[in-house]
Amino acid sequence: MRSGNPTLQHFEQPQRWDDLGNAGAIAEGADMTGSESDRAAPVAKQMTLNGTILATGTLLAVCAASAVAGFSIFEGWIASGNLGRLWIAAIGGAIGSLVLGLIMNFKPRTAQFLGFPYAVLEGGFLAAISLVLGARYLGMNEETGGVDPALMGVIYQAILLTFGIGAGLLIAYASGLVRLGNTAIKIVMVAGAGVMVYGIAVILLNGLLGMGVPNLFASASPLGIGFSAVLVVLASVFLVLDFQLIDDSIKAGMPKHFEWYAGFSVLATLAWIYVEVLRLLLKLRSSD
Repeated sequence: MRSGNPTLQHFEQPQRWDDLGNAGAIAEGADMTGSESDRAAPVAKQMTLNGTILATGTLLAVCAASAVAGFSIFEGWIASGNLGRLWIAAIGGAIGSLVLGLIMNFKPRTAQFLGFPYAVLEGGFLAAISLVLGARYLGMNEETGGVDPALMGVIYQAILLTFGIGAGLLIAYASGLVRLGNTAIKIVMVAGAGVMVYGIAVILLNGLLGMGVPNLFASASPLGIGFSAVLVVLASVFLVLDFQLIDDSIKAGMPKHFEWYAGFSVLATLAWIYVEVLRLLLKLRSSD
């Protein structure tokens, strides 16, 4: 079983012996002079549910704090008409978080160290992209020089919907209402790959060649709104895959550092859900 979230591929692949050699066994150098029951107790550090919740919650809190701080800074930029600088911040945050994400993807052990700077960059990116999208769909306020004040209401709605989706799916998964079989996972993977290919094609063909390929990511037409709704659903299914694979990994006794890798993966998926929900809400508002 494979996830459509590339950050979770290490949960699905056999690990190196130095990663899994001690999973479920007594740690190297443990005291072997105690009683038989003491020696039989597993003391190796394994991935646990409580540890994964703590790691995920910590990264989410860091990301939220970074987003709030970044938003207060970026609001000043956009009020002064410096929208170009805001675009640079959004692109820089996206590239920085992508680089750290790739490092953690290839070296999951680094997530316990790189997860924090990743969360900071992800929070800055979310703050910047929120203002960029607000300026695109709601326009600028002529009196204040900033984005339309209605953007804050839309952002709050997007945040509540994102965590509502996450909480709802977690409850549904924990209660056994949501499970994905192999066929469903393959369909989701193909859909995710298709969206990625389409996004790259839009950037290359329109940005470099000026071919005018319809950009459904940005379009507020009925088709563009429907496309954004589909992306919200698709991102939500990826979150279910995250829960499912994390559950399997805990049962398999994966190493302790995978708790932070799991937290990073869930944070990445929730950030995707937030961006798609925000984009959908802004499209609906701009089309009124």
